Amino acid sequence: FPGLQGGPLMHVIAAKAVAFGEALRPEFKDYAAAVTTNAATLAETLVSGGLDIVSGGTSTHLMLVDLRPKGVTGRDAEASLER
Repeated sequence: FPGLQGGPLMHVIAAKAVAFGEALRPEFKDYAAAVTTNAATLAETLVSGGLDIVSGGTSTHLMLVDLRPKGVTGRDAEASLER
């Protein structure tokens, strides 16, 4: 049991402090807005290219593209993207 517990790792605490500090800056809000805008543009482009977005689009930085109609498996996509 004690071997499975972690302690207050100072480097992790410092990293969180830096990340939170950056997130409080006005530039971060602009950056986050640009990321979501770019993701929405990518989703629209994929849909116009004949692919389906599972949720119909995105309002975050994430999207799930349904490649099954194209005959592409997850393994195929992973292998292609790793190249």
